[in-house]
Amino acid sequence: MGKKGIARQPTLFGEVAVVRCWGRIGTGGCSMSSTYPDAAHATEACADLERRKCRRG
Repeated sequence: MGKKGIARQPTLFGEVAVVRCWGRIGTGGCSMSSTYPDAAHATEACADLERRKCRRG
């Protein structure tokens, strides 16, 4: 994932991963992924992460 942010990606085992990337401009940055059993749970997690991120500013 080249851009910073939040994305959903399918895994090889039929689950869905939510991948978060962050870092300074011009660096490789960091990333963290969490897996969920299906797309509905992953979408809910993405929405929750985006709400929390917007509240923080």
